Amino acid sequence: MTAAPVRHASSHGDVDGLVAHLLDPERSRPVAVISCPFDVDEPWIDVQRIHEDVGDLVDVWVLTDKRATWYFSDGMPELTQVYGGAGRVYPADTTWQTDPYASPLHLVMTPAEGKRSTVRMISDALTMAVAAGLVAPSTPSAAMTSHTGEVMGTVGTRAFVRLESGETATIWSELTVPGVDIDAILAKGQTVSGLLDSNSRRLDIRPSLVQRDDAVAAYRPGDVVLARVEKVGASWVVVLPFPELSVRVPSQFVTDDPAEDLTDLFTTGEVVRARVGALNPLRLRMDDVGPSDEPIPAPSILPGGPPWITRPKPRPKPVPEPVLAQARDDGRPTPLALAARVGGGVSHPGLERARVAVATRAAEARAAAEAAAAAKAKEAEEAAAQARAEAAALEEAERARRRAMIPKPGPPGMKRPSALKPGPRPGPVPGRPTAPSSVEGESGIPGAEGALGIPTVDGVSTATVVAGEEAAAKPTTPAVPEGPKPITPTKSEPTASELHNLVAVWENRAKIEADRNTSLRQDLEDDRRALEAQRNQLDEAAREKNRLQNQVGELRTRLREAQSEGRKWKRTSEARDESGDGVADIVADRFADPVEQLRWEVYVDWVTRFGPAEKAGHPLPPPEEWGVGPRYIESIDTLQGVDRGKVVSVMVEVLTKLAEQLPGRKLHQLRTSSGGGTEARTTAEGATMWRAAIQRGSPGARALHYARKGKFIEFDQVGVHDDALL
Repeated sequence: MTAAPVRHASSHGDVDGLVAHLLDPERSRPVAVISCPFDVDEPWIDVQRIHEDVGDLVDVWVLTDKRATWYFSDGMPELTQVYGGAGRVYPADTTWQTDPYASPLHLVMTPAEGKRSTVRMISDALTMAVAAGLVAPSTPSAAMTSHTGEVMGTVGTRAFVRLESGETATIWSELTVPGVDIDAILAKGQTVSGLLDSNSRRLDIRPSLVQRDDAVAAYRPGDVVLARVEKVGASWVVVLPFPELSVRVPSQFVTDDPAEDLTDLFTTGEVVRARVGALNPLRLRMDDVGPSDEPIPAPSILPGGPPWITRPKPRPKPVPEPVLAQARDDGRPTPLALAARVGGGVSHPGLERARVAVATRAAEARAAAEAAAAAKAKEAEEAAAQARAEAAALEEAERARRRAMIPKPGPPGMKRPSALKPGPRPGPVPGRPTAPSSVEGESGIPGAEGALGIPTVDGVSTATVVAGEEAAAKPTTPAVPEGPKPITPTKSEPTASELHNLVAVWENRAKIEADRNTSLRQDLEDDRRALEAQRNQLDEAAREKNRLQNQVGELRTRLREAQSEGRKWKRTSEARDESGDGVADIVADRFADPVEQLRWEVYVDWVTRFGPAEKAGHPLPPPEEWGVGPRYIESIDTLQGVDRGKVVSVMVEVLTKLAEQLPGRKLHQLRTSSGGGTEARTTAEGATMWRAAIQRGSPGARALHYARKGKFIEFDQVGVHDDALL
């Protein structure tokens, strides 16, 4: 299958098309949607890696900017959006529209989180592709050939295999058995066979998987087996003794209390023990499984592989973690406290909903702050540019005005003022005021402008020069002298000084806006650090939630086992009450040989004590593995203060190893003296001596003494606790 190219959504039309595609109930492929961080142009999630790994099974889309992100969020159902650098894979079905947790959101706040989210999104995409039926069992083709190899090891959800050719291939757990860790499928050194895709170098081992009926074919009624809880309801629990093999167990085979809510006893994903009640079809029960019932190993998914599930080991005592603040200085609760209240340490949807809500508000606040900062920066830049443009226009107008004041060339024959040769300056013209002969340009350079802005030539006003020439060309006419008239400078445009002041004002305004922009960016950085701190608190809350969930699971297991053990003792007590003085009275005097009689009583007690399913968990050793010593029968016959049936029952507990689980038996080895640390007492044959209490509470309490060597048990004597032996 050819991988479709990565598609980018930036416009309204692109986003509308993506939303319509996601909401289409006829869509047949999962879709991965990735957004860009608000202040970064490229996603921190590795789009190219996702496309290379799963692009032939999943459509990959990128929301290119903030605007596209908001368009997308507006068109999607609540809690199903993607924003602020996060990513999400949407399954091919429509369950995610009503259950957002069917499409996990992978939040990304740093590039490092982007790498982790990339791996998680690839895993989600592959799992959803398998669920959509896009990864059918492979058949050999031009691009796929049969190979055998050895597993070198596992990393994450991948196993690396060295093929017989020396090349390396990978096995993906999501494409093998979804929902099962790779370490539960393969083990280092295991030999595997499958079909190799020469393009992706993936080895498909599904043709070698053990079929579920073959996996449980070795089960027998009475076997205690392991299973994983798939679903749980108030009156039922569904368990998986093998992948894709679901067995429903009604509450009557879990507890004696019909009002018991099984959701208080089981957790989804928990590994439990159950007893096989029947085969074809497989039936399981858990009401008679106790702490002493050891399960048989779970079947393997591949021939020669590890058990697909194992009994969880007891968790070590947790190291106390730092106490996080539950309230701010103003008394308001922190996000950790809110998450704890919502999640309650147990409710997954509540905590996830709180995390999504906090992240959404954080993303919106971050986007608003960035938008405000960008707007202020743009406004400052536009104001500065406008100031510079206005200043340039004013300067250009001033230069044009000055150029306009320079006289144009006169009629033919008239010399240009600039072409005048140096010589004596003309005298004043009668009847026309002239500027003082000392008037020069402001710079003191000939040709510069005068103090009143009038152009000069050689320090003499051009107007004076022209007037002198005109006077010389005309006849002198006496005129009545007129008084001097003041010359008023024209001031229709700003002066250079005013222009400089105006530019300084605008530059100062631009600096203020730049400082304000810097302050906004600093506030944005502070908000970002605060959001990161909140994210860390949420992560701490999630870890605490997981720890509490594990504790709850352990407590539920212990509760079930305690209830099962209680039901056993209840049935045993009821059987004894119905039989009067005990089993021994019913079977008394059946054999002439006292040893054979005792063996018969032991057998009957074992038969009546354990139910059909319990016998497999507490088997009675064959006759050749136990016996009685020369003084044992006499010690029973002369025993006072305890019933013979009670002694027989303790013998059964010793033979079935049940005494090792019962605190009341106080099972312990005998020592050569009462001092601590002394050597164990042994017989001449090397057997170790043991004592099991029959009674408790007084120095004269009766006890059962026996010797053990290997598997063989020999009952020696029944007497008071302080009896000396051997």
